[in-house]
Amino acid sequence: MSLKSISEPLHKHIDGDLCMIGGKAVFFRYPHPSEWPADKQFCGVVIFVPGLTDGLLCPESYVVELAKTTTSRGFVFCQPILSSSYTGYGTASLDSDVEEISMLLQSPRMKDPSKRVFIGHSTGCQDVVHYLRYGSERMTINAFILQAPVSDREAMFLAARTDTSEDKTDALFEAVATAKQMIARGCGEDLMPRDCIGCARIPTTANRFVSLSGKMTTDDMFSSDLTDSELHAQLGHIAQSSAQHGLLVFSGADEYVPPGVLESLEAHSQRLVAAIRGAGNRGCRVSAKIIEGASHGLDDPRHAAAFVAMVETVLMALQP
Repeated sequence: MSLKSISEPLHKHIDGDLCMIGGKAVFFRYPHPSEWPADKQFCGVVIFVPGLTDGLLCPESYVVELAKTTTSRGFVFCQPILSSSYTGYGTASLDSDVEEISMLLQSPRMKDPSKRVFIGHSTGCQDVVHYLRYGSERMTINAFILQAPVSDREAMFLAARTDTSEDKTDALFEAVATAKQMIARGCGEDLMPRDCIGCARIPTTANRFVSLSGKMTTDDMFSSDLTDSELHAQLGHIAQSSAQHGLLVFSGADEYVPPGVLESLEAHSQRLVAAIRGAGNRGCRVSAKIIEGASHGLDDPRHAAAFVAMVETVLMALQP
C-alpha cells in the first residue's frame, strides 16, 4: 500500500464520525449523526472489515460508494479500525479482531439496530467467518458478504514463486519451519526475523506467520487443497448462525489466486458454498458470484459498481 502525498487532492471523501470505545477499539461511522435525516429511520448497520495492510476507507476502489449505497438503503455504514489494521496484522490475530469488533457492536452508539450485516474484504473475510463462530454478538448477525475470500497460504506461496526472478518456495517452507520451532519452544509471540520471506518487513509473530502460511490453521479457511470435510470444519459453523443471507463474491482475475484455481473458480466457489451450507443449515441462503475479469480489490470502476450492486440486493432483501 503506497502512501499519498498530503498535498494530493482527495477525489473521494465522505463525512462521518470517528469513535473510540474503551480506549482501544476505534470505528468510523457514516453518515455523521448530525446529517441523519429527521424523517428517516435507519433499519440496521453494515460492518465492513477490510484486509491485510488496509485501513480507513480501504479499499479505495469501492468503499465510499459502498457506504453511500448502504445508507441509501437505510443502513448505517461502519468500519472498525482494528489493532490489525495497516501494518498491525503481524502482531494481532483473528481472536483479537473478534474481541475489538465485539466492543464495537456492544457500544451504546450501536445499540439495538434491527439488522446487522457483515462485509469482509480479503483477510477481512476470515474475520467475518471467525466472528460467526466466536463473536459475543454472533447471533445478532442477519447477513454476511465475503468479497475476495482467498487463501493467504496460497497467496504467500504464489508470491514466493513469481514475485522475483528466483523461486523462493524452499525459503518460505524454511521460514514456516522456523516459526513452528519458535512456537514449540513457547516463543510464539516473538517476532520473525525482519527480512523473513512472507513478512514483507512487517513485524510478524511466529503465531500469526504460521496461521497465515499453514494448513488448517485459524486463518486457513479458503484454500483450494482442503478436502470437503476440512472446508466444512472451517466454515460449517456458519450454517448454525443467525445469518439469513450469505454471499461469496470472487474476482475472476484475482492476482492473489493461483492460476490453476482461477481456471476452476466456479467449482471452487461452489465447494465453499457447500461447506457453509452443510447438513444442519438453519435456513441461511448462501450463494456465490464471480465478477469476471476483476482484480482482488475491484480496481476497475465497472467491477466495483457490480459488487456494490450485489450488496444492495442483499440489503434490499433485509429491509422491512
